[in-house]
Amino acid sequence: MKRIASIVIIIAVIFFIGGYILVILGKLEQAQYNQIATIVGGVASILGLLGLALPRLKTSDIKSIEIETLKNLAKTAEEIQKKEAELNIKQNDLTRLELQKQELEFIVKKASLNLFYKEQIERYYDTLDKQISDNKEISRTLNDIKEIEYKIEELKIEIEKSPNTESIMQIIEEARKHRKNSVEIKTPIDAFIEAMVKISGFK
Repeated sequence: MKRIASIVIIIAVIFFIGGYILVILGKLEQAQYNQIATIVGGVASILGLLGLALPRLKTSDIKSIEIETLKNLAKTAEEIQKKEAELNIKQNDLTRLELQKQELEFIVKKASLNLFYKEQIERYYDTLDKQISDNKEISRTLNDIKEIEYKIEELKIEIEKSPNTESIMQIIEEARKHRKNSVEIKTPIDAFIEAMVKISGFK
């Protein structure tokens, strides 16, 4: 009887400790733990009272109980550490996946916005082309501008090839400064000088 009481008490102690840990980890419900703990505690109390009426335990019996209890506690602690490590790994994986999901969503939103802007620009260009086509005056002006730009580029290339370009540009610049200090009267020569200065890049 004394041996049975000792075993039941050991089981009760292990249950109280292990059950509490399982409740913390969410593996066992609190209400269920309380019901079982009440029953186990009652049985352990009755057997403990019976044990007091029996002769005292031997030293060897006490040591055996202590060793068995320590072994069970060590095993329980090892299982707890293993469960905690598994939970940490799962939590880290979930966190990494969540960050990757947020990054992908952010990139998709940027790409969608970029596509939307491009479509807007294309529509504006189409509208502008239609307006220019419908307006003959604007179309003619744009064609004239393109033709003049082409001629300016050709003149610029020819002028840059000349070995006397630098000296000519200095003379034109001096004439331009002198003209600023006098009354400005537009003549064909002035127009030519102004065009030459623009072509050469002098200001």
